[in-house]
Amino acid sequence: MSLGIDQFRKAVSPFSEDWQSIDIRAIAYQFQGVWFFNAFRAEFDHIPASEPTRKDLPTISNLLVAHERWGIERIDDLLGSVLKGELAIGDNVIHIKRFDGQNLKPDILGEVRFRQRSDCRSDFGIDFASFVLQGYEGSHVRYEESEIIGHQLRSASIPWDGLTDLRKNFVGLKMDWASRDDSFLLIIAPLYMRLRETTLEEARVRAILDRITKADQKVSLAIIAHSADDLIERVTRPMQKVEAIVDLKSQPMRALVMLTYRDFVVDRVELFGESMNQRIKVFHYLHGDLRDFVDELKKDGRRLEAKVCLLFNLLGFSPAHYGYDSDEVPDIIAFPQSGEKFLVIECTQREPDIGNKLTKLATRSRGISRELGGFTVLPVLITGLERSMINRTDEEKAMKENIAIVTYDEIPVLIQMALNMTSQKEVIDYLSGLIPHAPIAY
Repeated sequence: MSLGIDQFRKAVSPFSEDWQSIDIRAIAYQFQGVWFFNAFRAEFDHIPASEPTRKDLPTISNLLVAHERWGIERIDDLLGSVLKGELAIGDNVIHIKRFDGQNLKPDILGEVRFRQRSDCRSDFGIDFASFVLQGYEGSHVRYEESEIIGHQLRSASIPWDGLTDLRKNFVGLKMDWASRDDSFLLIIAPLYMRLRETTLEEARVRAILDRITKADQKVSLAIIAHSADDLIERVTRPMQKVEAIVDLKSQPMRALVMLTYRDFVVDRVELFGESMNQRIKVFHYLHGDLRDFVDELKKDGRRLEAKVCLLFNLLGFSPAHYGYDSDEVPDIIAFPQSGEKFLVIECTQREPDIGNKLTKLATRSRGISRELGGFTVLPVLITGLERSMINRTDEEKAMKENIAIVTYDEIPVLIQMALNMTSQKEVIDYLSGLIPHAPIAY
């Protein structure tokens, strides 16, 4: 964790004037007379440290629940305490440590990452790109004790529905984390700069900035514009005002618009131009902007499957959403118009092989092929992860089973194909090219 603390301190130091306070929320459990962290979140904020904290928090035995707001000048106090593994909250000291079998050590597992706006919105409820120091450790709370705490929380004068409710709705852990046994630590530094509105009309890109901080230096707009089949223009413009209008040399079919602040990309939006595809026109009329496809890939569950189903409809297939209420069948089957391959599609926001997903997809695809009398079937796994996040083990398994892995990065390409009314054969050829292959030996 020491390396992570140093990385985080170095990363946030150029932005220190953007924040006024540190919002600190902690849950700790008492074990052998010592407070151990159960959930801890420190969020750098733009509001003053004098703003009030929550007064509806429970006070029960063996559980410490605290909300404090520190001045931003105490960044080093916070990071130094986490590095030491002992954080003073009020009159108590919370230990942020792990047990190595013999001793308690402050070296909990953790990492530092710059997280994009869409990730922060889904994982932390913060609608801004952020620097995040994230750590975790096994829980010190035994099951029986957790049950007792749950009953005490539910029967308190201001009731909370157990530790999960407290971790989710007070600390702000997403449900997947709040319901786990692990103890989580989050230190989040949002960069309060984002795009409020972006449009593409013919060859004109219009962007409106939304910023909470007063920073106005080193803010710029970067645009990468594509025609139907090629890259056509790259533009960078400083944003000295809230609104920027950029006239491109020619009308693009797709434009990637990125907002940069002090050399960090804090927001990005895919804009799509006009299309002759009638299905696209109906979508525009009913739903508006196609960019939702890209954002929706970061969300798990049936909504993701429904969006992917709609995407393949826009590509000219006849998709059926078979997995609407069961995990025992494929999520989607996309039927071709002619003799092209059937697509058997699974969707996940996480790693491709979570829950042995790749093997299940391969087995179901072979079964469907037999049922169709030998028609060729292409299994496709669509994930909300970026291509760089796919591990080699999953790629090797997909390669063995001939499964195409479509990541967050490829969704704009598929949307572009829908706009261009690309033939199903070309779409299938593109998807087939996403089946992982063995690295080339030199």
